[in-house]
Amino acid sequence: MATANTAPSSYSNTVVIVVPTAPGAIGSSDTDVTIWYVTNSSGQPASILDATGALASTAVSVEAKMHVRGMATASLPKQQYSVKLKHEPASGNFLDMPGSGKHWVFNDCGAMDFTLVRNPLTFTAQNALGQYAPAYQYFELFLCDSTADVTTAAGMTAILASSYHGLYLNVDKIRFESSRINLPYDEDNLTSDYAIIQLNQLEASKYYAFPPPNLVLTANVQLYEPELKDLTPALESEFNAWYNGSGTNWGGTFADIYNNYNAAPATVPASTWTTVQQCTDYQSFAVYFLLNEIAKDEDGYHKSTFMVKNRAVCQAGPLWDKNKSYGNVASVGDATYTSPDNWLFQVTGQCPVWWVVLPWDPQFCSRVWDVWQQHSQPGHALSAAALTAFVNAQVATLTGSGALQRDCDRWPSAYNSPFSNYTAQVTQLNDYLTRRLAWIGANLATMLTTQSGFVPPATPAPTPASLPANNG
Repeated sequence: MATANTAPSSYSNTVVIVVPTAPGAIGSSDTDVTIWYVTNSSGQPASILDATGALASTAVSVEAKMHVRGMATASLPKQQYSVKLKHEPASGNFLDMPGSGKHWVFNDCGAMDFTLVRNPLTFTAQNALGQYAPAYQYFELFLCDSTADVTTAAGMTAILASSYHGLYLNVDKIRFESSRINLPYDEDNLTSDYAIIQLNQLEASKYYAFPPPNLVLTANVQLYEPELKDLTPALESEFNAWYNGSGTNWGGTFADIYNNYNAAPATVPASTWTTVQQCTDYQSFAVYFLLNEIAKDEDGYHKSTFMVKNRAVCQAGPLWDKNKSYGNVASVGDATYTSPDNWLFQVTGQCPVWWVVLPWDPQFCSRVWDVWQQHSQPGHALSAAALTAFVNAQVATLTGSGALQRDCDRWPSAYNSPFSNYTAQVTQLNDYLTRRLAWIGANLATMLTTQSGFVPPATPAPTPASLPANNG
């Protein structure tokens, strides 16, 4: 009888075989590995073996370092991995992903989200709204020990019989690169003009933490790039001045507005909003706000959250890690986050100060309304029909290729094995999307008016534009 690790030799998905270069398992520290992969974009099953039974000659080999990543997921049986290639592949990309980056994430793809589609749904929606979101590619992983041999039939027979590790998602690691966050960041000549900001990373030895403004609502905010080891005292001082220094600054400005006007938000002077508008990219914050509210992620505004410093302006996003979103009752026990009703940003303790203050500005509310009106009409990217069609297309691909069944067999749980439970999870996701979008549509105008006094005008519907089926 076949074990859960047994897998066939023909796949519709890309196949990745990881072989450590020395004895030992891949853990929290970097491990040197050789990664072999065979891509398949035909949508039809194809053998990864040659006529002799060894790995196909079309396989690409790259050297890399890997380690287990994640905070909540690191202790789970199906772990996710951070991957850094030593050299870019000769083909110019990795697993047919766009760009030529060296830094990737092998997302566990199912440990928290048993539908396996919540992150692709989020990334594709953000792309459809005109912003960068991480590219992704499903693949099936074989995780071997250092004795594995891909060059012989006997070696590949052993790998297929005992090393199958499940269905994964290769995802862009958020970086400054031309195919990712495309700004003129130069790690060899650092300035304070550009930075990637992350909230609540909490690795004090790796990431520089900004001194917080005088406000309890402000989250722990760190520099994600550049890293702490690359900063000089002068750069630290310049970054601090931007975030919370004397005079005009970004984080401190929001803290001052909250401290001075939270009892009467409508009295914020227009000149103060002008200052905020000059240092905040309202379009990216409006898109982030709507997508985060649709997802209703319990970490949404204060954790697994990125922003970008683009000279003096702060941009929101890209979105990241939405496995526990969209009414995921299998992984989230709190109805505050699984219910399709109510506003996430109004949950006590949920938001850093800027997400509390921004809805007080009529101009921000106007931008939110414009994005919603442009993309929520029937057939558009934020319509229930478009989002549920995307989910169903992903599910059809995963089930049709056999990948889902193999992953369920390898990692059985109360939710995704048997298939009837998986189907129930997909139905729950689609039901949440339909009900959540209807609730936002019925309540957004009132909320924006209540927050800022902005009264949405009537807006004609634009030409429909639906989500693509897949970007990876």
